[in-house]
Amino acid sequence: MKPLQLFIVCNISFFFLLGKQNFFAVNFYNYKNFSPYTLFGTVKTIAARAGTEDTLTNLALQFNERMGSTSKSFLILFIPVLAVCIAAFFIGKRRYMAEHLVFATHYFSFVLLYYLAFHFIVEVPFWLLSPHNYSSSFDMSTSLINLVLLSAYFVLAARRFYNLSNLHSIIGGLFIAVVFVCCIYAYRMFLFYKIMQSIL
Repeated sequence: MKPLQLFIVCNISFFFLLGKQNFFAVNFYNYKNFSPYTLFGTVKTIAARAGTEDTLTNLALQFNERMGSTSKSFLILFIPVLAVCIAAFFIGKRRYMAEHLVFATHYFSFVLLYYLAFHFIVEVPFWLLSPHNYSSSFDMSTSLINLVLLSAYFVLAARRFYNLSNLHSIIGGLFIAVVFVCCIYAYRMFLFYKIMQSIL
């Protein structure tokens, strides 16, 4: 299966099997109360749209409803961004941009499959067994584990695709971990403002 075909299959599976719950989506409550989101004007934007408690509740309901579908509609944007970052890091390899796009598509397809499996193997059992819907310690620990595992996969995949040394591939894995986290938060902020603009 070609990388783009693989991504399409993974994206469709991700869309239908996860429903409104997915790693890329963030609840309205988090945008309103937690950093780093509040550092980017979310509180002021929400306050301008919700003057009363009833308005705030209605806004939150509409926002969360749209977040589930919108968060999965623009995932393809990750691929060119990752490709450019990978090309910049591996500039000495003198590969064509198309090759970096192929690798980025392959890697992001793995990311989608990973989070799909993670949702059913880890998150669903936690929600069923936990008396609370949210745990900051669980969220923090699983986020760290996920980042380590995704970075490890990048190390293995990049070493094979670009014929890298162990050290070079490990440094690349650390680099892509930082890039991926930045991309995630940038994507979530993009979703916040896009959804807020769409709610009349």
